[in-house]
Amino acid sequence: MRYFNKKYWPSQVRIDVPLIKREITLQELERWCYQNLKSSEWRNDGWYFAFKREQDYTFFVLRWA
Repeated sequence: MRYFNKKYWPSQVRIDVPLIKREITLQELERWCYQNLKSSEWRNDGWYFAFKREQDYTFFVLRWA
């Protein structure tokens, strides 16, 4: 698993697929990010997501984690 530099990506989360109550795909998560966040404000490497802004991280976690 890749870790992002915390200096540039201070908020990071790994989505644990087995803990999610319904079936979702990685593409669904990425599509949601592209639709709701600026593309320069987030990155992912598989199920590991990193965010520059704390409010984007919170918005994502409240929706998907």
